Amino acid sequence: MDSRYRAAKLASTRRGGRCAIRTTRDLADRDGPRRHGEEGRDGAGAVLHLHSLHGQAVAMTKDALLPHSQTAMTVYSEVAYHDLEGFATDLDERERIVADLGDKKAMILRNHGTLTIGTTVAEAFVRMHQLERACSIQVFALGGAERAGLNEPHQGVVEKVADQARMAQDAGVAERWAWPALLRKLDRIDPSYRT
Repeated sequence: MDSRYRAAKLASTRRGGRCAIRTTRDLADRDGPRRHGEEGRDGAGAVLHLHSLHGQAVAMTKDALLPHSQTAMTVYSEVAYHDLEGFATDLDERERIVADLGDKKAMILRNHGTLTIGTTVAEAFVRMHQLERACSIQVFALGGAERAGLNEPHQGVVEKVADQARMAQDAGVAERWAWPALLRKLDRIDPSYRT
């Protein structure tokens, strides 16, 4: 991410794609959320979409996200998939993205990147953090082994970890613990993000 980006310079959109907070054109494209379909999802108070190296690498693989690390298990059952249709200039694609998302809260856009939603920024951010870490772990693991060389989790473990992650989410872990801790860390590292 470019060092010019600060929390105060990010765009916020309302339903209908109208930009509620505008910044310079190079930092906020008011059509971005409409292009990726996020505006059509009920309960999406916040949407994050990234083109990270590891997220794109996993999005390019045939199997996509594998439930092999504990981190991946926390988000695996929440991940939907959408096939790349080209640059997101076709507004009709948003309905297909929303349909593919269904009731999931994370998406791997094939050959493209990652997307998460949440009722709050904290929820969407923590989910994206987990998804991106899972992608990074997978890229590192597969760099040294074929899939056949990866340890398969015991039966039931993937579902158990997913249930535990849902219970933590329902308990508000993102809003009450993770998000405030991340903001304190940012304050220590570089408080200028607030400006």
